[in-house]
Amino acid sequence: MYITFKTAPFNYERLLEVMPPPSGVQREGNALIVSYNFETRMIGGKQMLRVALIKKSIETVLDGHAKWRTNPIPCDGTTYTIDDFFIRYALFKKWPKWVWPRNRKELRRKGMWYAKNLYHADLLHYEAVLGALYTMNRRMNKRIAKFEVLEEKARWIMAKAYESIESGEWNRLQGGELQTARREAGGKGGKASVESRKRNAAQRRERVRRLLADGVTDPLIIAAKVGAGKSTIYNDIKAIKAAS
Repeated sequence: MYITFKTAPFNYERLLEVMPPPSGVQREGNALIVSYNFETRMIGGKQMLRVALIKKSIETVLDGHAKWRTNPIPCDGTTYTIDDFFIRYALFKKWPKWVWPRNRKELRRKGMWYAKNLYHADLLHYEAVLGALYTMNRRMNKRIAKFEVLEEKARWIMAKAYESIESGEWNRLQGGELQTARREAGGKGGKASVESRKRNAAQRRERVRRLLADGVTDPLIIAAKVGAGKSTIYNDIKAIKAAS
């Protein structure tokens, strides 16, 4: 297993002040692609959650300037164990309190509830959701035997989670707070906000284009990888096909 991200050279120097030497580093234009490889002999739910907290720690060290990648790069450096890396270097050590579904029907609903708690704790990563599902599954009466099924459920939950975030469902203000926020949003920074959304949309669509070129065609998988809602990805794919 590995985690790979893109960052600027000056951020890489900051990374090395806190984290161990990467397993691999590759230059891409003016940026660097950095990878940490982990031994994969035995990875359970706890290890998957620890990977999520390692990613959160890296994001924090780099002040958010880490763009996660899905493709591996050549690595000739140290291969780490997840548990040792987590104990020695992770800045975050805890995750939300567990919930325990009784059966398969409850697993997706409980998983969605847990993803919301992860989001409010600012720990929402695919690996955290997958690790939670893996752990919950072990306590159910009739377990899901195939890991691929849990992966599919985790992708679905991530896609729905980003839809909830984009729609404001998980952050919705009420009453006077909502009216005040709307007035402030309309009176300050409206043009800048529009330009920022356009810029973010263009960057997201380029990531979608690259994933499609790499053979990734499942909208749920793409949504989970780029951090967007399923409907947004459908629109992106439609626009990309129309332009090609």
